[in-house]
Amino acid sequence: MAGEELVETLLCLEKPRDSDEGLEPDEEVPLLRNARANEVDHRGRGAVAIVFSLWNTMVGGGLLMLPWSFTEAGCVAGVLLTISIACVCAYTAYLLYHHGRNYDDISLVALKYFGKKGQICVSIVMALLVMGVFLAYDVMATDCVYQSAVGVHDFIHGTSTNPADEARSTQCTILDISCWSRSKAGIVLTLVLFSLSLVKHVSTLIKINSFGVLSIVYLIVFIIVQSVIVGPVAPQPLAVTWISPAFPRMGGILVGTFFIHHAILPVLKTAHHTVQRGRCLFVAYILAAITYGLPGLLGQYSLDFVRLRLSKHGYRDGANFLSAFATNQPFAFSARVAMGLQLVTVLPLLMYIARRQMLGVAFHGLQTPLWIVPTLNAAMLLLGLTCIVGNVGIGSIMRYASATGGFLLLFLFPISVHLRDRWTSGSESKLSTWGHLILVVLGLALSVGQFLPLQTHMRDASWPTYMLRQ
Repeated sequence: MAGEELVETLLCLEKPRDSDEGLEPDEEVPLLRNARANEVDHRGRGAVAIVFSLWNTMVGGGLLMLPWSFTEAGCVAGVLLTISIACVCAYTAYLLYHHGRNYDDISLVALKYFGKKGQICVSIVMALLVMGVFLAYDVMATDCVYQSAVGVHDFIHGTSTNPADEARSTQCTILDISCWSRSKAGIVLTLVLFSLSLVKHVSTLIKINSFGVLSIVYLIVFIIVQSVIVGPVAPQPLAVTWISPAFPRMGGILVGTFFIHHAILPVLKTAHHTVQRGRCLFVAYILAAITYGLPGLLGQYSLDFVRLRLSKHGYRDGANFLSAFATNQPFAFSARVAMGLQLVTVLPLLMYIARRQMLGVAFHGLQTPLWIVPTLNAAMLLLGLTCIVGNVGIGSIMRYASATGGFLLLFLFPISVHLRDRWTSGSESKLSTWGHLILVVLGLALSVGQFLPLQTHMRDASWPTYMLRQ
């Protein structure tokens, strides 16, 4: 789940609900005031524009996790998981569009089919899922800031640093790079994000994020080129050929990266022709599956990534593909800077979405106190800083967030809406009912698999020691 196009769409097209519950003072009102004007500007978009919007919503920083995910699943299993989960996500997203095409928000769909309690549950789960993405991206942005600062020092002094090396001297001056650590980078980033989160009008951040697609394209090129063209290439992929017992972990990552169900309704409503909407949705998922699958598979051939993944902390650090490369490597340095800048602008927007969901539940129909917004911002950022200081891996954060929120919003909710609508009209066959229930069971099994102590199988025995030390 990227966030750039998603946030822009939600902020521009979201309409005020009953009494504008949970509005933050001086923040949401200008956005809602401009909603109709933005709707007019976006109406009538062609199929290519819709596909690109959906693709841009799905593809983001999760690209850096895909090589790690393939080592957890295996090459063949990874490809099959990418295809199958993309198909399931596309189908359940279409179910939401089909049954909620007259609404602008999936919480209103929940209100229609399951009442006020259902709407509150969807809003809470949405906030938790967005928070999971925020925490993963916060850790990833910290890595980019930390490694970029070390890279600048290495360029100036002609040195080279291993990004995964946390050893730092305890006796240093304030200008000495040995004082710099991942935790201190997290503190600096937290202060910057807190300042950005207090901006009342987020239009500037949205405009900056419109260039986020350039960072994503550059990241795709970096992973492919660095893995199989300019970088040292491994003789065979690190992931096992067929399947690894830890394959559910990749499924959890994919559920989070393919989830755009909360943006489906506002994006597809801007399509010029109604008949194009379902087609655009499935084409976007096909392109996203290729975008995720190809770099994830080719990343297994990067010898730098192999060294990192087989290191002591490879399970944690390997979830960020950029951590495999030296800080003074120009190609990797530019990729870190590009990704870091994009994440720094998208993180306040993710905070905005999570905050809106929480305030809508807590202050239904009431004016939000002024102190609530900075308090929630500080709480979310401190939670992110805790993950940074505690060295929590981004792969684990994404998996656990997807195991809960992803299952409920991607599997259970759309299928429950579909079955309830069909049962009410009496048009659902027993075969179709069992087929949908099987999808729910598979989603539940994938969710439970994130918490099981599964063993990862890699080609660790087939890599000569001298090759890894080169």
